[in-house]
Amino acid sequence: MKSLILEKTKIENNSLNSTWESLKVFSSSNCELGEGPLWSAATHSLFWVDILSKRLYKKEVETGDEFYWSLPVAASSIAADSISKNSFWLLTETHLCLFHVQSGKFDFVYPLNLEKGYRTNDGVVGPDGRYWFGTMLWSPKPGKGEIFSIGKMGDIRKEKSSVAIPNTFCWINQNELLVSDSLEQICYRLDKSTRHSQVFIDKKGHQGTPDGGAIDRNGNIWVAVWGEGRVVCYNPDGVMKNEIKLPVSQPSSCCFGGKGLSTLFITTAKEGLIDDGSQSYALSGLVFMINLDDTGAVVETFDGLKDDC
Repeated sequence: MKSLILEKTKIENNSLNSTWESLKVFSSSNCELGEGPLWSAATHSLFWVDILSKRLYKKEVETGDEFYWSLPVAASSIAADSISKNSFWLLTETHLCLFHVQSGKFDFVYPLNLEKGYRTNDGVVGPDGRYWFGTMLWSPKPGKGEIFSIGKMGDIRKEKSSVAIPNTFCWINQNELLVSDSLEQICYRLDKSTRHSQVFIDKKGHQGTPDGGAIDRNGNIWVAVWGEGRVVCYNPDGVMKNEIKLPVSQPSSCCFGGKGLSTLFITTAKEGLIDDGSQSYALSGLVFMINLDDTGAVVETFDGLKDDC
């Protein structure tokens, strides 16, 4: 198993104090494509990645200290390890990797063997203990992506084909996974047992498309709507309940965290935008936060093999 030691870089305090009603800037580190936010209750920190800049970020809520690691490969999703509070699984374009925060050790554990021109995108650990994830072309084309799952022994199983930009990856019950095709502008309910899918959110003909999401403890789904500058809350039947408007157009994902899992953290992206000198452009790529009355559901962890694999 190949391993590297990554150097940690501390980010000097560059926080913005901007607020929009109850929405605040959490991190002003500028991401080209911020994604994969994950709250670590054990370390009171938020982790996220910049896919295009190949960086992993961490910000500690209590101290305000923020760091990043330059990665050897592009990562798109993060899962906490089931045993070690300081180890995290990173889904990358080549492997499912294990990163040890304290030592900086980066283990290339499970090879994914993707075809040339492909990368991973969104992902989440399911109630079955498997890490479910999507693949896509670096230059997306209709139907040219797939959904896989990987088990703790490294066995990979194809779950669904013909998904151009797989996103959202929220388990709404033990058997159904919400998966969006962001190119098609549709979010589906995917039945794990039958592989049958049915439309949950249809944004065809609209400006935005469903991207990453998070589940609250009442079973509601909070979805970042890329292109519309908002995070929308839907009930389990797909009926809109609430929305959070953002000062940027491209929210990419969200997760619950903070005390009592009552804070929603929202990653955003600058990818593809033109610098028009606007505040919206300047704020694009930052991470936002908002305190809610709703609280998040606990996210599954991954019990993968360690150094003895």
